[in-house]
Amino acid sequence: MENRGERSTQGSEPWRLPRRDYIILPLLCLFTALLMLGMAEAASRIVFVQQEKDVCMLADPVMGTRFEPNCVSHVKSAEGPWVTNSYNACGFRTPQPCGPTPPGNVRIAVLGSSFAQGYLVPYQETFAARASEELERRCKRPVEFQNLASIGYVWQRLAIRADEALPLKPDAAVIVFVPFDLQQPEQASEANAKPDAGESMMERLELLLRSSRAVVAAEHFMFSRPDLYVPLYLHYGDRADFLRQPLSPAWQHRLDDFDRLLGGIADKYHAANVPLLLAYVPQQAQAELLAAGHTPPGVDPSAFGRLIGEVAARHGINYVDLSQVVEHMPDVGRLYYAVDGHLSPQGHAVLAQQVAAALQHDLPAFAHCASAAAMADAATR
Repeated sequence: MENRGERSTQGSEPWRLPRRDYIILPLLCLFTALLMLGMAEAASRIVFVQQEKDVCMLADPVMGTRFEPNCVSHVKSAEGPWVTNSYNACGFRTPQPCGPTPPGNVRIAVLGSSFAQGYLVPYQETFAARASEELERRCKRPVEFQNLASIGYVWQRLAIRADEALPLKPDAAVIVFVPFDLQQPEQASEANAKPDAGESMMERLELLLRSSRAVVAAEHFMFSRPDLYVPLYLHYGDRADFLRQPLSPAWQHRLDDFDRLLGGIADKYHAANVPLLLAYVPQQAQAELLAAGHTPPGVDPSAFGRLIGEVAARHGINYVDLSQVVEHMPDVGRLYYAVDGHLSPQGHAVLAQQVAAALQHDLPAFAHCASAAAMADAATR
């Protein structure tokens, strides 16, 4: 038995993988990976339903896009609920007519980009609708917000829209502003534009990844964790440099341009005796840093809001800085759609409180309205 075993050992040859397996096994691995990715994508598309294209959005040679008057559309962020957009006869996302202000009503014009418009948020949960309800409750009179804001309405488009708001005879105007607005080029590309046919392979791959719902799902859970999201955002280079002091030359240039833009708008509104309110909304990573109360070296999340406040003060514009409001606020991430970056309904609720309070404090039409504290006190009696 022993000799037989030795002969077997001595006569054995090293085991070799059949040649066909060098092809079949990698293909099986690739097939398995593709199957798992496909299943992840399919499951993500069921959970994270998305429809961001607004069928009411029309191309416009001056503004880039406008909304079709008296149009209704349905959109959805992957992270939010289905939203019905209804546009009045002027193409504003406002339920009230845009004709002459009815006697006894107070009219507020809303200016700005997609944050001001309430992009991907149900209208009744936008800051404009919430502030309108709050002021009506305090003042016992109708208050309407004519929302002239839209995607990409920054720089010269903001100035044009501000001119278009004055014929509405508003009692005041609110400009909602975020750092991202200053990063946009003077003539931003139209929303929902088709990809350039000459784009490179890397650009096509990037577009494919951005359109993947599985990637959105992964980013949603990752960006919901401040310990992962904030360090990642701080490595975005120029995109995050508004958080650093002193400002980079690029950001200082943008701030100077914004100063001049606001100055031109303010001059026209002061001449028309229409008060202006500028509401600054911090970027999500900025809000997370403010809420955490500690920052990396060279980072000052509250500085940019102060700089914008100085610009507003130079031009006699009333100012609301939400970066001061969210400081040390618990679970501040809930105020934003983690991947999309826009304000969530909870974020609009916070913005509405500050805008309503500022308008009531500064607008003569609201001089005799009850304060929030007085309303709360009366409710407890």
